[in-house]
This record gives sequence, structure tokens and C-alpha cells, in this order.
Amino acid sequence: MMQKNRTILIFLSIGILLIISIFFSFNKSHEYHELPKVKVKEENNVKQFALMLEQEDGKYKESTGELPTRGYIFNAEKSGCTDLNGKIIDKAIEYNYENYTVTLNTNKTSYCYLYYDIEPIVSYLVSKDLNNNLSKELTGGLYRYQGTYEQVNNNYICFGTYDKDICLANPDKYMYRIIGISNDGSLKLIKKEALPSGIRWGFNAEEWPDTEIFKAINGNTFLNNTDYITEEWLNKIKEFRWMYGDILYQEVLKNGEELYEINIGKKKTTWHQKEDATSVEGSLNSKGQEIKCTTTTHGVVGTRVCYSVQNDYWTKYIDAKIGLMYLYDYYLSFNNTTYCSGGCKDSWIHLSHNDEKAMSDETGTLSYEWTMFRQGYYISWGTFTAYHIAPEGTYGLPSFGWNNSVRPVFYLNNNIKLTGEGTLENPFQIEQIKA
Repeated sequence: MMQKNRTILIFLSIGILLIISIFFSFNKSHEYHELPKVKVKEENNVKQFALMLEQEDGKYKESTGELPTRGYIFNAEKSGCTDLNGKIIDKAIEYNYENYTVTLNTNKTSYCYLYYDIEPIVSYLVSKDLNNNLSKELTGGLYRYQGTYEQVNNNYICFGTYDKDICLANPDKYMYRIIGISNDGSLKLIKKEALPSGIRWGFNAEEWPDTEIFKAINGNTFLNNTDYITEEWLNKIKEFRWMYGDILYQEVLKNGEELYEINIGKKKTTWHQKEDATSVEGSLNSKGQEIKCTTTTHGVVGTRVCYSVQNDYWTKYIDAKIGLMYLYDYYLSFNNTTYCSGGCKDSWIHLSHNDEKAMSDETGTLSYEWTMFRQGYYISWGTFTAYHIAPEGTYGLPSFGWNNSVRPVFYLNNNIKLTGEGTLENPFQIEQIKA
């Protein structure tokens, strides 16, 4: 009797251990793969997969319709099938990357789904860059559209409306151009045409956040103006850390590494406090700061100027949604240069190739365009100035009171999906993703 009881206990123990083993094995497998229980649907006796499409926020939603053939990339790692007990069915599905079809290789009743990720912006834009205008041979490996206005004709994009016809009929409101792609995959856009009225910089040496321009483009003139941006589209614009810029652009930009560091705000040595032009190179001012002297390459070429050094971030920054293009955006839109004379006027980004109304302005000031700038620069004859780009392609330092053209610049949030070809007739469009 005792022997019989011992045998029963052994079998019970083995059975319990087996159940525990199966339980942990199942849970480990199920948890690792995180497979949702979405059944294969039956419609007209034909099995259909549950489509899980990535949204702009990075999450997935079940969607209906045909399998995507553009704008999305099949995610083989997440896709799959499990049986009704949650056990993964090995090689249950097979995806054909040439014709974008899926084959189901199991007859078991199962939960099956297909995951699709939004196609990375870079790969999509490169596929549409037939003229090789999207250059990566730049500092920091950033992509930028680069070339003349005749060469770069494939970086047009609609923003503010999903309707292409509305965009084409109202280019002054909805047509933009892509400057390039940041390291995190965000598109940097510039409005094709300037805002209808010129905006003066101000009257004093304000820092960028205190200027009339900053307040206008980040306020009711543009950002909060529903003629351009509704609340839905406002959420597509990224909050970005804008560096103010500096008066000695051509000095800073001589070093490509420094150009890249402008974007990420690393600590730099900046020269911006003007000193007496007769100062001795390397001497110290009254505050004990070292003095650096150079010869100008703009304005009155060859003039000796001296500045004191300040160690801080290059130079200052503000987190905001809207800014303007930097001078280096202007330079690098044409070629890998850090200085432009009139030759850069042929660049695709120059105002003359994007806004005929501004260039024909009778007052003349709308044919000039403001750029991002550190702060008002006080020049010797008592005028506050900031850099702008002239109609002939050069840049200069006009009075703060000039009502120059303003073209807002901003970065888009990641995980958007594009369609279109990027031409003026068939611009890129940000597709509205429907659940």
C-alpha cells in the first residue's frame, strides 16, 4: 500500500512540475513577443489580417483597408500569429517585399496581425531625389537640399492643409520648402513666400526673444494665426532650441565642426563685444577679457575690427516653435561655402526665386529678408542693425527700422508620413493618418 501511495505521489509531482514548466514557458514566450489577441477576420470566406499602423505619436492602431504599398515599412519582428492559447505559430506568415503581399502558412485558428512602421523621412525623400539635390556631404552628416534654383525643384511641401488643390491655389499660405533633415529625422521647413507685410526688427539692441520679429512669428501674426496654422497643424511643429546667431558668421563658419555644434549648443568661445580697432591682438580689456582682431570680409572689406572674447554657449538660445533661417542655411543651400557674395543669389532658397510679389515691392524693403541674429549690433554711427539678405544675393546690416520680408522657419515633429513628388505641381503632402 505504501509503495502504491509513493508511486502516486511521484506521478503527481511530475505532473505538477510539467504544468508549472508549461505555464512559465507559455508566459515567457507570450510576454517576450507581446502579441495582441487580434483574430484573423473572416469576410466572404477570405481571411484578412488585422493591420496595425504606426501613428504620428509612435503608437499603433488597428486600421482597415488594403495592405500599404507606400509610406510604410513592414515590421517583420512585431508581426506574427499565435494560436488561441497564445503560443506562437512559427513561420505563420510570409511577406513578399516585391509586391507587398502576405501569405498565411497555417490552417490553425489563430490571432494574426501585421505591423507597419511609418517609413523614415530620409529614405522617402532620397527615393524622390532624382536630381541628387539632397546632399549629405555636409558637416555632421546632415541632409540639406543644395543647388541652384534651376536644379532644386523637388523640395516643395504643403503645410496647413491636407488638400493639394487648396495648397496649390493658396501658395502664399500653405506652400513651403524643405531646407533639410536634422539628425533626429525632423524636417526643417521655410515658408516659400514671405508674410504679406514686412516686419521691422525693433529700435534697440534687443535680444532675439524681445524683438518685434520674434513676437510676431511666434504670436498672432503667424503661429497663432489660423489662416496659416490651425490647432491640428500646430501640434505638428516641434519645440526647438534656437541659437541666436552671431555677428561674425563668416569667422565662426570657417570651421565645419563649429557649424555642427551650433545646432546642438555645445560650449563655445564667442567674440562679440566690439573693442577699439587699434587694440593689440591678444591684449586684455578693462574687464580682463582677451581681445581678438580680424579683417572684415563684408561691408567695407579690409577694415580692421577687434572684439573681446566671452566664454559661453554659442551664443544664447531660446526654446520656441518658430525662427528664421540662419546665414549658414543660406550659404549651404547653394554649396559647401561659409561666405557668399552675389553668387548665392542663384540658390534655390533666395527670396527672388520664391516670392515675386516681395521682389517687386515699390518701397524696396520687402526685397530684403531678415535672418536669425544674436542681438542688435550697435555700429559706430549710432544705428542698431541686424543681418539681412539683399536682393542681389549679398548680406548686410540694415537699420532696425527696416520693414524687411520675413519667412518663418520651423521643424516638424517626427513620425509624419509623406506622399507626393516634391515638385511645385505635385508637392510633398503630410498624409492624414486615419484610424
